[in-house]
Amino acid sequence: AGAERQDHQVFAKTGLFPRADGLQGLPPTRRRRERTSTARSAATDHWLFGCICRAQSQPSQRQILLERPCRVVRPAPGVQPAVTTSGEKKVRSFIAIPVSDQGIEALQDTARKLESDIGRSVRWVRPEGIHLTLKFMGDIPAGTVEQVLEALPQVAAQFPPIKLAISRLGVFPNTRRPRVLWAGLTGELEALSELQSAVDDMVGRFGLPEEQRPFSPHLTLGRVRRETSESQLRKIGEIMADAAPPSAEPWTANTVNLMRTELDPAGSRHYLVGVAAIGRG
Repeated sequence: AGAERQDHQVFAKTGLFPRADGLQGLPPTRRRRERTSTARSAATDHWLFGCICRAQSQPSQRQILLERPCRVVRPAPGVQPAVTTSGEKKVRSFIAIPVSDQGIEALQDTARKLESDIGRSVRWVRPEGIHLTLKFMGDIPAGTVEQVLEALPQVAAQFPPIKLAISRLGVFPNTRRPRVLWAGLTGELEALSELQSAVDDMVGRFGLPEEQRPFSPHLTLGRVRRETSESQLRKIGEIMADAAPPSAEPWTANTVNLMRTELDPAGSRHYLVGVAAIGRG
């Protein structure tokens, strides 16, 4: 949406602390501070998905979660996440379809070739950051993220798996002043558009604004740095117009991911929150 709001150019810095062993924990200084307030610790340790906590204490709710075609991935606790005026935690979130591993490799090969011609004027997206965005929700209350997590499986299950393929290269907004470099898609785009519309309607029920612009499915490869000169911008546009598209086999999209985003010193990072299956209604 809107070049994915410049593809999440500005992210809320939450300071989440995932541990290397795959578990969740707080930095030592934060753990000491959290011990002073049991209520605050509980609110922080489970700030994103109260539904998971309730599932552990309420067998019926737990059974509901297990029966759904959705894998829930509990995030790490946060250190000073964004909050609403009422003090509720907020999460930078989006809904996306993952790209096949072979597709990611082809996109990375294309990016390397483009980089050799373009130089350092573009910040290239890391492989793990490439995805097909269906809905960028921005900073939303944690309770709303929980609602989306609950509703997403039912929406995704209404559609059959969707066949897609990477096609041409392009830029936003135009080749004279390119800012976002992307790869387009071909395949069952009508079904993809219907899925995106259903996702948009679903989040609209939770008070989030619906997208007003036409859905333009794309995979972002990189973003042009703001200090790039006019002549270099034109050069980038010309290179992208003439570049060969990635060579990748089609793939079948059979899952939709709910994601959250953080900002660390190395740049933005995306973390999986939950996975809903397409076509298992």
